[in-house]
Amino acid sequence: MEDGSPVNAMKIELVFEPRTKAIHGAVRPRKGTADVFDPQKGIFTEASTWQPGDGLIVGKHVVRALACDASGQVTELSISPSEIAVSSNADKFDFKVRK
Repeated sequence: MEDGSPVNAMKIELVFEPRTKAIHGAVRPRKGTADVFDPQKGIFTEASTWQPGDGLIVGKHVVRALACDASGQVTELSISPSEIAVSSNADKFDFKVRK
């Protein structure tokens, strides 16, 4: 969290929703995802769009963080920044969970 305390979750998934215009008609770029492999430390190492680890589509993305607790209940976390710009050489993003 923004104060340095861990997020109380069994699993956290980041969802990257492209804000790129439609490619063809109503066809929009696919969302990307990343699993936070250590929810207590908040670390993820790769994002996937089509295949594991293939990265994110270049452009602006709205980012959502979904936390799953031990009972399986999913809640959306409030994170900052909630929008990022992905470039072809982007390799690091830092997100803070708001209390």
